[in-house]
Amino acid sequence: MPGKTIKLYLVDGTADGTAIAELVNWTGKVFVAPRASFPSIRSRPELQRAGAYLLVGSDPDEPDRTRVYVGEGSSLATRIPQHDDDPDKEFADRVILITGKDDQLNKGHAAWLERRLIAMVRANGTAILANGTNGAVRIPLSESDESDMEGFIEYVALVLPSLGYSFVTPPARRVTAVPSGSAPVVVGMITPTVVPDASPVFEFAVSGAVGRMQVMGPDFFLLAGSTCARHGRPTWTSYKALRDRLEAAGRLAVDSNPALLRVVEDIALKSPSAAAVFVAGGNTNGRVAWRTADGRTYADWSAAITGVSLVLSE
Repeated sequence: MPGKTIKLYLVDGTADGTAIAELVNWTGKVFVAPRASFPSIRSRPELQRAGAYLLVGSDPDEPDRTRVYVGEGSSLATRIPQHDDDPDKEFADRVILITGKDDQLNKGHAAWLERRLIAMVRANGTAILANGTNGAVRIPLSESDESDMEGFIEYVALVLPSLGYSFVTPPARRVTAVPSGSAPVVVGMITPTVVPDASPVFEFAVSGAVGRMQVMGPDFFLLAGSTCARHGRPTWTSYKALRDRLEAAGRLAVDSNPALLRVVEDIALKSPSAAAVFVAGGNTNGRVAWRTADGRTYADWSAAITGVSLVLSE
C-alpha cells in the first residue's frame, strides 16, 4: 500500500482536546473530542450532517478494558446529546464522529457505517461492545453506493488506529516463516489481514510450563499448545485479570497435567513480558525470559535485527 498523509488539526491547541483528522483525497472527516467538549463544537457545519459515531471510555466493570458504543444519525449534532441522560452511556468520556466533508453521506450511508463499525469492533475483540446484538441487519445500498462506502470505511480503518483507537483493526493472522517464493502457511486465526514478517519462535520454560511465542506485526503471539502455570504466584499482579478473562472465555483450558493450563488458540499480546507472565503465572521480564532455539534472548534478537517491519515494544 502506498504511503498516506493524515492531517491532524488540534482545535483547542492541546493534545487531549478536540482533534479533526483528514486524509488527502478522502471525502470524510473524523472528529475526536472529550465528551464534555461536545457542546462547544456541535455548531460546526460538518456535524449537522449524517454520519456514524463511537462513544468510548473505560468499562465500569473492567476498567482496564475499553467500552465502545457505535451509533449513527442524520444529524450528529442532534444525535449525540440524546445519550446524555442514558445511564448505559455514562462510561463514555470521548466521542468519535465520522462524517463527510460535504453532504455526500445520507441516513442510509450512516446506517451502513454503523453496521460495519459494529462488525469491526466485534471482530477485533479487544474492546467491549455496548451495542449487544444491534447492527446485524444489512443496510441496502445501491451497488455503486456500496462500492463507494467500502472505500470510505477503508480510510476510517486507517485513521482511527493512527489516533490511538485500534479496536477497529482486524486481528492479525499468524503466518509461519517460509522460503522466498513459497506460499505462506496460515496457522492461527483467519482474518483479512496478512502479516508477512514473523520472528523466530521463542521458548520459555518455568515450573513445568513451556511457552512458545512469535512476534508478528505489532503483536506478540503466545502460540496454541503452550502451557502455563495454572496457579499464579502470591505476588502476581501484571496481566492477571486479562489471563483470568481469557481462561473464562475458554482460550486457556486445564491441561492433562492439572497444575498447568494449555493455550487453546493463539493469543495476541502487546509485549514479550505479557506473554511471559501468562506462562509463569507471575511478574516476569519477557525480554530476557524468551529465547530462540540457538539461545538468543528476545532482547538480543530485537537489538540485532534491522530493516524488519515489526513493532517491537516492551
